[in-house]
Amino acid sequence: MLAATPQQKMKTQLIIFLITLTSATTLLGQDGSNILYGTVDKLDNSYIGDFVHLDFYNNSYRGTTLDTIAIEIEGKSMKFVERRRDNGNNNWFNQQYLESLDKVAGQKIKIVKLRLDKITTDSVFVTSYLEFFTVDKLEKKKEVKNRFSRTIIAAVLVSANSHKRQVK
Repeated sequence: MLAATPQQKMKTQLIIFLITLTSATTLLGQDGSNILYGTVDKLDNSYIGDFVHLDFYNNSYRGTTLDTIAIEIEGKSMKFVERRRDNGNNNWFNQQYLESLDKVAGQKIKIVKLRLDKITTDSVFVTSYLEFFTVDKLEKKKEVKNRFSRTIIAAVLVSANSHKRQVK
């Protein structure tokens, strides 16, 4: 068996280095998010008009705890479950929503975002943006007004595209 020459050793080390560098570059890719996370007690009137998602009861970050909440839609109390697609690395506002557990006239309802309308000491008033689906087909859109007690809100997810300052 022949011993490797210094040039062959250098070439082998260079190949190993390049393979390692390529793997590390892939693993260290840039994350993305357009959500500002905060608590309801830090909201002030500068957030009026911003698009938000409210995280009810328990913090559902990374989809670990998905809560169910009753929300009034067209005069009827309906149960919705939180649908969260945030993995700690890529968190996009339009991938978070509430989904009805039951159907109305054969349609599921998604609350795709909320617009913050008013904040009081005990409540948050919003306009809910609803989308009605049959299977995966969007049938109609609607806006309804809702009020939520501040005591049931665990976190507020603010669209970074609709607000210019960080929620603390």
